[in-house]
Order: sequence, then structure tokens, then C-alpha cells
Amino acid sequence: MNPAGTALHPEVQKDRAVARWILTGRSDSFADASEHPGEALARLLAEDVLVAVAGGVGWIDTTLAPGRTWQEAAGEVRSAVTEHVAGAVPHELTTEDLRRLAHTVLKRDVAPIAGAHGGRIEISAVEGHTVTVVLEGACHGCPAAKTTLQDRFRTALRQWDPQADVVEAGRSAATAAPTGGRSWLPFPGRIRRARDA
Repeated sequence: MNPAGTALHPEVQKDRAVARWILTGRSDSFADASEHPGEALARLLAEDVLVAVAGGVGWIDTTLAPGRTWQEAAGEVRSAVTEHVAGAVPHELTTEDLRRLAHTVLKRDVAPIAGAHGGRIEISAVEGHTVTVVLEGACHGCPAAKTTLQDRFRTALRQWDPQADVVEAGRSAATAAPTGGRSWLPFPGRIRRARDA
């Protein structure tokens, strides 16, 4: 029943209620699966077999409802995913898709970490496969923010778009460090005068 060239196999995720159905042979996006699950998946959602459906490039996630087991539901869910894939028109991820996903990932996976450390990350632009962010508060200028938070953000986005990248916006004139003239560098017990390079 699978379309020619598409192999379907499940991968259990950390959350044992979630199965990720890997669609080998499909490089198009199923990011709209949550909004447009198709008839068979919609029926499983309505019957409380599943509580959520999500998708990305080459995969669809299905989340079992509480009290359900994969032992009882796997065959029915596989059939519904297969039907969805067979009827899905290939959909390349658009800039608007990436913008929507970036805001979701930021809110769910990245903002809580930044906020816990007194920082904030905001999306300033999305173009092609690139999400440009502004680091503010404690995140601004912090090496850990760039390596940890941006890498976490990038990794999460690449589940939907393998080409996704996250870059930091250039600092504006208002936030840039002053140049020229003299500055004071505080050291314990004394103050030194230094010239900017």
C-alpha cells in the first residue's frame, strides 16, 4: 500500500507514547500533518487512539492517548500513516513553514532555558533555510548562548528542515560597544586605565 519507493518503519522516542514513522524514500516535508492529518489519522485522533500527530522532512510522529499501548494500536496507526503518506502531495518546506516551526521550537525548547539564566532569544528574520536570532539580556555576548542555545535551536529545527541554520543578527549601533577614546577596566583593589585598540 506504500507508494513506490517509500519504506515505512517506526522508531520509538524517549517518550514511549510517541512513535516516529520514518519515511525512507521521501525527502518532502510532512510538517503540515498536525493541521491536515488526513482522514485515517483524523479518525484515530477523534477516537482517542492518538492525541497528537506531527511531521517533518521524511517523518511523521504519532502520540498514543493515555491508557493505549503500541501492542494494541501499532497496526492501526501504521495503516493510517501509510494511507496519509500515499495520499499526501509532496510538500517542500516553505519559508512560512520554517517561520512557524521556528517560533514553536523557540517557545517550547529554547526560550525556557534562556529565561532561566536571565536571557532572551528572539527571531528577527527567516529567509530560505536561515533563521536569524537576536540574543538579549544575559544571552547577549555569552559564548554559552551561542554554542548551546543556538546549537539546540538548530538541531531541533533540522528535524523538520535538514538545511536549517540559526545565525545571530549583527549588533545594532545602539548595542555595539563604544570604540575609540579611553575606557576604565576594573581590577580587584585597583583601577587601570586602558586604551581601546
